[in-house]
Amino acid sequence: MPIRPLPLLAAAGWTAEALLVLRYPQGDSGWGAPGRLVELAFVVALVGSATCLPDVRDRLRVRAAGRAATVVALVGLAALVVASVVSLVAGGNTLGLVFVVGLGLVLLSLLVLALDGLTAPGPRWPAPLPLLGLVVAIGLGDHGGGLLLGILFLGWAVRAVRSRTRATSPVTVAG
Repeated sequence: MPIRPLPLLAAAGWTAEALLVLRYPQGDSGWGAPGRLVELAFVVALVGSATCLPDVRDRLRVRAAGRAATVVALVGLAALVVASVVSLVAGGNTLGLVFVVGLGLVLLSLLVLALDGLTAPGPRWPAPLPLLGLVVAIGLGDHGGGLLLGILFLGWAVRAVRSRTRATSPVTVAG
């Protein structure tokens, strides 16, 4: 079964970040090579997540509020990437305010996307999963919270392929 690469990138990033942080808890400063590796995996996870968000939006078939929320989430993810790359280079948390604002934008927009997705004509059950996964991952922090997001994105990679395969399979009518 083929796997879509962009959700797989997000899954790999979140899983690597979660497993690394279990072994090398990351403080706010004085990161050595392990701390920088954790941050690099986080950047990969963020970029992978950002590349998947438009597909999530399209599959949920959200309306204008969900489409606008997707744009805001992408801006928030971009802010998180910038803050994380600067922190990676500096070897410690550097742009804390940019990170907090980016995270706030992502959480708020995923809430709007979830609410719009729950009332949209598309599949409803996956709508709250990105928000719930992120909230749980934040709550678990250095205790492997990113594993849940890794599992969600891996499921998205496989599910997206299966649903597209079904939608494009030729139908034969016995007659």
